[in-house]
Amino acid sequence: MIKGRVILCRVRAWHRELNSFIIGYLLLENISEHNGAGVFITKVGDGSFSIKDEQGILVGLKNRQQIFAEKKLALEKAVFCQQTHSDHIFIVRESDAGRGSVDFNTGIPDTDALLTNLPEITLMILVADCVPILLYDPVKKVIGAVHAGWKGTMKHILEKTIQKMIVKYDCDPKDIIAEIGPSIGPDCFEVGEEVVLAAEVAKLTQFVIHRNDRIYFDLWASNKEQLTSTGVNEDNIQIEGICNHCSSDYYSFRRDKNANRFAAVIALKN
Repeated sequence: MIKGRVILCRVRAWHRELNSFIIGYLLLENISEHNGAGVFITKVGDGSFSIKDEQGILVGLKNRQQIFAEKKLALEKAVFCQQTHSDHIFIVRESDAGRGSVDFNTGIPDTDALLTNLPEITLMILVADCVPILLYDPVKKVIGAVHAGWKGTMKHILEKTIQKMIVKYDCDPKDIIAEIGPSIGPDCFEVGEEVVLAAEVAKLTQFVIHRNDRIYFDLWASNKEQLTSTGVNEDNIQIEGICNHCSSDYYSFRRDKNANRFAAVIALKN
């Protein structure tokens, strides 16, 4: 059994020597007997990856082109989705290569999770407070990228994505490695009654935090629980524990009030 935490931490330390990103481009080299996966999460210094807004379209595209070139990934084979805080999961096929990579309008519509078993297809999601989760099954050679804001979390999108991996690709959840990336942390994610009521419906009230007459919600722990409830080994789950709202290294919509987004990217190595 491959221990995800050992894999991720070991490779993170190895790549720091190359002065890469704080999370960087995680090549899972100690599973090189399989087709490994490349993983990276961009930072503010890499520029916004959002190209939805007309004003930033050229800047966002330039940033994508530059980082993809540095990582030796083909932007024309990258796949993006038009995220709507849904629980919709899309299976990416060869014919989907390039959708949303340079034009928001060609992205997979009304979708917040992508799955594929195709090498050289890169999956990317954009976030600026919501939780990016990257998934990898080194046995079945399947990758996934999930965007889980509080609405998606309440809809159990991560749990449904794991279930889709089981049904579509015959994945064993015990083999799946999960990376929960930088996002708004439980000390900063103050919420209102709307979220409390949604948590009651979703049976996630254990992740509602009452502190100093304020209410907070723990997106990290609630998504981890969705992983373990579907059979993912706890040792294969890595929570970065980086609050983007606190850290100037990452964009935050709550803090910045703009359309800038950072990206979480995963691709199978051929």
